[in-house]
Amino acid sequence: VVPEANWFPVICDVRNDGPPINAFFEISSTQFNQNLVRRGPLELPTNTRKRLVVPIFSGSRYASWNFRLIDSRGNIYAEELNQRPRKQVAQGTPLVGALSRTVSGTPVLPTVKVNQTEQQPQAVHLQTALFPDNPIALEGLDTLYLNSEAALDLKAGQRDALLAWLNGGGHLVL
Repeated sequence: VVPEANWFPVICDVRNDGPPINAFFEISSTQFNQNLVRRGPLELPTNTRKRLVVPIFSGSRYASWNFRLIDSRGNIYAEELNQRPRKQVAQGTPLVGALSRTVSGTPVLPTVKVNQTEQQPQAVHLQTALFPDNPIALEGLDTLYLNSEAALDLKAGQRDALLAWLNGGGHLVL
């Protein structure tokens, strides 16, 4: 679930079963400023998998993004084009994240009597392993429900991002 006009984390798994690759992971938006490309180096030895968590800004409700793995000469190893979120919520719509012990531990929010589904408050289940370590990626959340067991599984970077988000005005429910 992606909040409109906010930052959110994009999680990508990149696997290499072939020879070693020195490449760049590239993200570009298909909206507005199509010349804006975020690119970072990525070294992939043989038989490795790397997980990337990248903060992205959703400027509009109809945004989509292109993801590419390319080498220094521009050869494309892999690409996913025009990727859209499964669901987007309108700007100002409450979004609650849940780091719960179980998938069913996500809070149930009341339904608002509005005909537009993108204005319904949403609660989403987050996984500890995929929780961002950059506080800007948490900006789109209004509240985070944190189970005490799940809190113990957070790594130092994830805890630091959570504390920075809280200091920036985020709300935490334990």
